[in-house]
Amino acid sequence: MWERHYEAGQTHLQAQNHDLAILHFQSALATAPEAGFIHEALIEAYMQQGAWEEAFEHLQGLLEQFPQQSTYWRLLGDLYLAQESYTQGLYAYRSGLEKEPQNLLLVQKATEAALYLHQLDTALSFIDEALTWAPRAIEIHLLRATVFYLKGESKTAAEICERLYLAYPDRLDILSQWLRYLSTNSPDKALAFLIALAQQKPEHQAVLATQAANLQRSIGEVEEAKQSLRLALQDPGLTQRSAYQLLHNLMHPMIPQSEAEITSYRQQLEQWVREVHEQTPPPLSYLESLLTPYLKILSLLSFLPYLNIDPLAARKAYGAFLQKGLPSRPALTQATFTLPHLVFVLHNNSPVFQFMQGLLVHWPAGWNITIASVSSNAFDQTFEQSLKSQRPDFNYLQLSSQPALALQQLEHLQAQIIFYTEVYADTPLQTFLASQRLAPVQVTSWLSSGSSGLNTLDYYISPRCAEQKQAQDFYSEQLVLTDTIPTYIMPPAFTAKVPSRSEYGLPEDKHLYLCTHLLFKLSPDFDFALAGILEKDPQGIVILQARPVFENIHRKMLQRLEQQIPHCMDRIWFVPVMEQSDFYGLMHLADVFLDPFHFGGGTTSFEALAFDLPIVTWPGERLHGRITYAYYQRMGVLDAVALSPEDYIEKAVNLGTQKSLNQALRHKIAQHKHKIFQEEAAVTELSECLSRLLPKPNN
Repeated sequence: MWERHYEAGQTHLQAQNHDLAILHFQSALATAPEAGFIHEALIEAYMQQGAWEEAFEHLQGLLEQFPQQSTYWRLLGDLYLAQESYTQGLYAYRSGLEKEPQNLLLVQKATEAALYLHQLDTALSFIDEALTWAPRAIEIHLLRATVFYLKGESKTAAEICERLYLAYPDRLDILSQWLRYLSTNSPDKALAFLIALAQQKPEHQAVLATQAANLQRSIGEVEEAKQSLRLALQDPGLTQRSAYQLLHNLMHPMIPQSEAEITSYRQQLEQWVREVHEQTPPPLSYLESLLTPYLKILSLLSFLPYLNIDPLAARKAYGAFLQKGLPSRPALTQATFTLPHLVFVLHNNSPVFQFMQGLLVHWPAGWNITIASVSSNAFDQTFEQSLKSQRPDFNYLQLSSQPALALQQLEHLQAQIIFYTEVYADTPLQTFLASQRLAPVQVTSWLSSGSSGLNTLDYYISPRCAEQKQAQDFYSEQLVLTDTIPTYIMPPAFTAKVPSRSEYGLPEDKHLYLCTHLLFKLSPDFDFALAGILEKDPQGIVILQARPVFENIHRKMLQRLEQQIPHCMDRIWFVPVMEQSDFYGLMHLADVFLDPFHFGGGTTSFEALAFDLPIVTWPGERLHGRITYAYYQRMGVLDAVALSPEDYIEKAVNLGTQKSLNQALRHKIAQHKHKIFQEEAAVTELSECLSRLLPKPNN
């Protein structure tokens, strides 16, 4: 009798019919109460349903009867982890290991719990102990590699995976982890290995080709990445074929060589938008392994503003495409809160931290605040650790890197408002979470990279001084304008002695035009503005910044400059990425800071203005070409705001060559910059704005 109920329960569990699965497992236990595997299945059904109290009560009864049963301690640990109670989860796993020290699954679970708590040494102790009695346990070795990677020792992590892969060459998951660690330090080496391996193992051609495409795009080799994807698409058995086809079709140049190249890509994108509305996506899944290729497309679409392409239509089309393919989600259930419940979704190590930290530290009372951290590194808690000491009254949640689990975590909060800080600006996971309806009201802000195009985001909060009158046309969300800039940012501190130019290898007698933005931001038409400045100022030097990890990007930028403005190359200098104090010293030595066209500065402009460094800016059409302009508007200082590219060149040269004019503007900036730093009114206004957006109570 119990067999029939157990099999029916498993069938319903797979179909996510949790209520029926629970009833069948309970019926099975009525005739087979000693069957531990049925108890496990029942607890799994409770957990999938989110019935935490029922699962906990059932486990408590089992542990009272069978305190030496390590399986039940493991399930208790799983239950705690599902509720983000990592300390209690680690305790449960330790208790299980005391009963059965040589249980590999418990070792894995305990190690993972320690990693969530960022207790790397504790995790390593579990691993080292297990390897003394299970030296060939592959999964434990992989966890050891993960620990070293999180400790910042990616070379050691790669060496561990390399030895494993050589011993188990058919384990593509080991290969994938090895390449991820290897590409951190040596993307070219990882790519060369992939190409050689593809020749040796033609049966893995599609998998290796998609890996190669990921690496090639990450180092700026877009055409080569598209060739790899074409190779992968030749395999009729390629999984997630539609995602890789989309990746191929939507891949764009990271450093376009001309405006004509951007125009060609824009036309291609417009054609895709027209076609995608008629396409039916294959059934998609929330599982990370199946969803990842589709998330990569979110990364592609996040790049569009850098190319001066309005992202709205493409993001709107792809958001609808994703939503058509994904399983429907249950309706929201709303809890009753004493205080309004607001969740901020933040990336742990993003520059946006500088914009958000002051806001959160000074956030007024009267709110129930949860900080939900999302990161490419699921165990990184840097953001939380720096904020907790100042706001211990907040709740803190580390979101899983797995989309399905992260969705469950946010749903479980039952928030009234979720504030997604960086939609289409950082990790694809945050954008994906924003594409789901997880709260009655969902908002984003000026810190995101333009409109999301998602019908699940209701409001876009932006400073009035940064937007044009017709700006609503650029947003699918309802645009909410604030009188202040929604941030509370501290001016950067520089207490060191100002260095000499010679310490940076720079000439003392030249005019320095600094533009240390990511090279992605420098559009081909900006090259001609640089040329115009150098032509009008024979004593001028433009300083750009190259990042060693983007060596190919640097090379492609040099290639474009040599093609477009070859006569200026001897006066376009590159400096490396440097320590913050050294960078601030460089700002003190520059004559003028240049804001790129179309996608200008945010953090960098705040830093330059803090040091009274004049920034020349030409406001673009959309928000992210108008941020520096917004700062100037707020300050009431518009001397360096250009009306056209020609005026931009003129203003830059005048400030670079006329010392008295430059000093006068520096003095004016110094008098008014307090208006954009540590603005308490911005905290108050944003809080009041969100209060007005709270969902109305049901009648």
